[in-house]
Amino acid sequence: MSKNYNVNIPIRLRRQLGIKEGLDNEVFDKIVPAVNILPTISFARNGTSNTSASTTNVLTTPTDKDFYLTGASLSYEKDSTCDTAPGQFIRLAVTIQGVSRSILLLPHISVTASNGSVTLNVGNSLGIKLDRNTNINLILPTFSLGTYTGSMSIFGYTEEIITETAS
Repeated sequence: MSKNYNVNIPIRLRRQLGIKEGLDNEVFDKIVPAVNILPTISFARNGTSNTSASTTNVLTTPTDKDFYLTGASLSYEKDSTCDTAPGQFIRLAVTIQGVSRSILLLPHISVTASNGSVTLNVGNSLGIKLDRNTNINLILPTFSLGTYTGSMSIFGYTEEIITETAS
């Protein structure tokens, strides 16, 4: 009985593994196709504000799909005339299981001109599931003088849950 092999598979596999000889074509009879089911990032958004005590909506999560936050960054820059008190925070606020939470905080600790940044990378996990139809907000501290600018970037993906009913 003759067997048919996809000629490209052995050639590509040998090339990628750096194998010159010794890999029998019958090995390719055992190859099982695989599909990458890990999610791909489908949302990347940025938001900036320079208004005292402001809340800036960077993204509203979908109403019909689950949203998973996979990464975020916060940064700020303030000048020396900015009168925001040391120890106040720029924040990333989300809603998880019905509770508003600040999941990324960045304090400033100086009354002089300063800047800072912080990053959240969820890594290889599937992300942080946020509630549907809720805001992902950038929240700035209070100040009345000077310049304070805060920025946020977020990354995530959506997943549609399909419910099958018995017929």
